[in-house]
Amino acid sequence: ELGATFDLYQEFDPTIIGIQECNKNWSLYDRTDGPTREVIKRRWTGAKIVTAHCKEKVFTGPHQPGGIAQMTLKKITGRVVSHGKDTLGRYAWQEILLNGERTLIVITAYRIPQDSLTGCGPETSAMQQWRSLRSQGIEIPKPRQQVLDDLITFLKPHEAKGNEVIIMMDANSPT
Repeated sequence: ELGATFDLYQEFDPTIIGIQECNKNWSLYDRTDGPTREVIKRRWTGAKIVTAHCKEKVFTGPHQPGGIAQMTLKKITGRVVSHGKDTLGRYAWQEILLNGERTLIVITAYRIPQDSLTGCGPETSAMQQWRSLRSQGIEIPKPRQQVLDDLITFLKPHEAKGNEVIIMMDANSPT
């Protein structure tokens, strides 16, 4: 399944691929992360891959709602100077050296569609984020807005340095 998807992507000769709402428990290396890396590296040798999901112990199988994956491919991988991910599995990023000290931050992000958690099941990405934000001391979490606030906080130092930013986001918004 993944191979066919990446074969299709390969036809477009991408440099960076971002996938939102992967629905993978990336903690299970042998069942999710490892096979994904193998499929990608067969098509793009040297690819740099970063994945993120909300780490909750209740998910013991390979399926987990939400999460993201980002891959840099081809020659640009040699210019990746750092990478990271959000602990709630909402976004991951790679920092690519442009020239001298200037960099490009490429972010792949997923924003839940729910404004309200009424009717959300306990395993949804929305509820995972809500529980995680509660555990951080936020009394009335608003995960849909929080991802935007956290992205702004993350990006301010990069903007102050004059770095470039690309955000690839499933914003779940009609506008």
